[in-house]
Amino acid sequence: MNRILLVLTAVFLAACGSPKVERRALIDVGEMAGMIESGSLPQIIDVRLEEAFVQGHIPGAVHLWRSDMENRLHELPGMRIEKDHLEQLLSRLGLFDHDSLFLYDAKGNVDAARLWWILRYYGFEKVALIDGGLTKWRMEGLPEEVGEMREKAGKFSFKNKLQDALLATKNDIHSGKYHQIIDARSEEEYNGRVMKNGAIRSGHIPGAVLCDYYQYFASSDMTIKNKDEVLEMLTQKGLSIQKNTAVYCHSGVRSAFTSFVLTEIAGWQDVANYDGSWIEWSSDEDLPIEGNSED
Repeated sequence: MNRILLVLTAVFLAACGSPKVERRALIDVGEMAGMIESGSLPQIIDVRLEEAFVQGHIPGAVHLWRSDMENRLHELPGMRIEKDHLEQLLSRLGLFDHDSLFLYDAKGNVDAARLWWILRYYGFEKVALIDGGLTKWRMEGLPEEVGEMREKAGKFSFKNKLQDALLATKNDIHSGKYHQIIDARSEEEYNGRVMKNGAIRSGHIPGAVLCDYYQYFASSDMTIKNKDEVLEMLTQKGLSIQKNTAVYCHSGVRSAFTSFVLTEIAGWQDVANYDGSWIEWSSDEDLPIEGNSED
C-alpha cells in the first residue's frame, strides 16, 4: 500500500511540477510580468536607492542598495556583507530561503549582479536577474508601483556551504593562481588616465585583459547579448574558456556582473570575482601595476 502511495505521489508531482525550483539565471521582463499578473507572487528585489524605488518600481518588489550589502567594519570600502548580516537583512525584507529571488536595477543589472554574486558565494542558487532591468521594463510599458516598501516578516538562512571557487583574493592573484585576469573597468581606468575614489594608484594588474563590462549589453534596452555574441567578443580578446579566470574592477561590482555573463551566458565554469578589486590592489604598494599614468 505504501509503495502504491509513493508511486501515485511521484506521478502527481510530475504532473503538477516538482516543488523544487530549478535555478535560472536570466528571465525576460515579459515572463516576469506574467508571473506577477498570475498572482504567483515572485520575490523581487530592486537594487537601487530608496528615493528611486519610491518613485516607481516593479510591482511587489522590495528594495536594498549597494551600501546595504557592504561590510561596514572592513578596512576596505565596498567589501561583501557578512553571511549572518545578509541573512538578517533578507529576513527583514520578508524573504525566506525557499524563495526564488529575482533581481534588477536601472543600470543593466550591474548593481543587481553584485547581490547575485554574494548570494551565489554564500551558496544560494535560486536567484536570477531580470534581463534589462527597469530600463527594459519601462520600454515595454509594463506596470509599476509607487511608494515605500511594504513591511514584511521573513526568515532567511543560507543552507549550503560557501562557494569558495567564486571568490578571488589578492594573494590568489599575486601568486599566479589564475591563468587569465579580466579587467572589467573602462579603458580610461585601465590605462591609468582615470582613478576613481578609493584607489591609491592608477593603472591595472599586470597581464590583465581589458574587457569593459558595458560591451555585454545588446542595445539601449540594457539586455545582455546572447551566448554566441559574448563568446565571439571573448575570443577576439584572446580569452579562453579553458583557463581559470579572475575578474576585477574598481570595487567588485562591474566584475560581479562580468562573472555573471561569463558563467551564466557564455557557459564558463572556472570564474572568480576579486572582491577587493582595484581599491585593494592599488592600496598595497608592494604589488606591481601596469599602465600607471605616472610611468
